Amino acid sequence: MRRAALVSLFCGLTFGQAPTGKPAFEVVSIKRTTETLPSVMQSGRKPMQIDDAQAILRGFPLSMVVQMAYGLPDDQVTCPAWMAEERFEIMAKLPAGSSREQVPEMLRAMLAERFKMTVHHEERVRPVYLLVVGKGRLELKESAGGDPDRQGCNGGRGGHYDCRNVTMEELAGVLSRTAAMNAMAPVGTASGGLDRPVVDKTGLKGAYDFTMDYGRVGGPTGGRRGDAAPADTVVTEVPVAEAVKAFGLALEPARQPFEILVVDRIERTPTAN
Repeated sequence: MRRAALVSLFCGLTFGQAPTGKPAFEVVSIKRTTETLPSVMQSGRKPMQIDDAQAILRGFPLSMVVQMAYGLPDDQVTCPAWMAEERFEIMAKLPAGSSREQVPEMLRAMLAERFKMTVHHEERVRPVYLLVVGKGRLELKESAGGDPDRQGCNGGRGGHYDCRNVTMEELAGVLSRTAAMNAMAPVGTASGGLDRPVVDKTGLKGAYDFTMDYGRVGGPTGGRRGDAAPADTVVTEVPVAEAVKAFGLALEPARQPFEILVVDRIERTPTAN
């Protein structure tokens, strides 16, 4: 699973509504680690294992743990830059009678107790693109479901994405993460001309199967983004707007309020186990 797919899985973990009360992990072990998400996966282990008995996170930067705790994507969390580099292995036992739906609230309690984290919420208006149905014919195939392991948008190498059983809200999330990565990319290396988050306003409620190509299309399908393509490979830059237009969709610039979580204070080293 590539990084984009992992981020998609991570941001999609909303866990539903937690029961009332203030649940907390029964036991938590927190250890600083140098492992990254790719190195954990290469070792054959899962970066994230959550059920009704335990929650295990391996190789996640502290910033992503905060995102999971509050159910927000990275572009809606403002925190110290070092949190994207500090990684921990977190192994927590859920108390008897609790469930995985309560894990986000337990993570919030853990961050407050062990990292002394305090936060506040703000609403900010910022530029977005609205994903809407265009003026032409809609060219999307309703999904028949299929293998759950192949659901979501996978790929990205060579600008090609294979999407299975994907809703328009999920597609907007994929495009928003492209915009977030573009914001961090070196000058001249941004992909697909996408410079702001995307919000689904299509009104389409189904899930669809499709492929799309955007960004630097025709480059290497292996290695790292930015690797040189073979001499006989033609690389073209395909804007995201053109990619979604092929399905009968469009991107419209707008401004919209967003909830922002601001980390006011957090300790770099957690209290001892």
